[in-house]
Amino acid sequence: MSTRYSLRVNQSVLYRAAGHYSSHRTVVQAMDEGVIWLAAAGLEEGLRPGRRVSLEFRDDRAMYRMVSEIVAVKDGPVPLLGIAADGEVERLQRREYYRLPVSVPVEARPEGEEEAQWMTGHTLDLSAGGMLLSIRLDVQEGDRLELRVYLGQEEMVPAVAEVVRRESLAGPELPRRVPRRRFGLKFVEIDMRDRDRIVRFIFREQGRLRRTGLL
Repeated sequence: MSTRYSLRVNQSVLYRAAGHYSSHRTVVQAMDEGVIWLAAAGLEEGLRPGRRVSLEFRDDRAMYRMVSEIVAVKDGPVPLLGIAADGEVERLQRREYYRLPVSVPVEARPEGEEEAQWMTGHTLDLSAGGMLLSIRLDVQEGDRLELRVYLGQEEMVPAVAEVVRRESLAGPELPRRVPRRRFGLKFVEIDMRDRDRIVRFIFREQGRLRRTGLL
């Protein structure tokens, strides 16, 4: 459902470029003649006009997603990224898969390998639809993993996820040790009640981070 919404200066947004699974937290630096200027420090390389992007943000009533495109890039002491302000804004329903940059423990092993050891990693972001996971596992895109996602000391969500993206991290690889990698995962088997538990956890974390000024 499209709606009308105006971003404001200093508002926090979650930025993601088309074709990238991972997202980045940034802030609106200025609004000028139909352009939303975002702080570009820390965003991925290869930013260029014409590239499609999405912005996710919220207020006290709801969460929103804007799909738009880059119109300008400014270098300087504070690099800026210009996004067209006329992109379509969608008000997200509670079950929409908003990604929150958050670290929670996750245990994983290849699906069907009941004798395999559970390996422990942590999320880099989490949504009700999947996660970006940092872990020492040797799996490929298209493989499926059994997961135990720990949302609290006594709250564990079981799920099966498919690897949709695999990223190797920079650094030396030690002999006879699987290197730590990042995996974009999409849930393919998860109970609806467990999916709702993730949504509630994300809303709680958003509220906590906003109260502490971190979101």
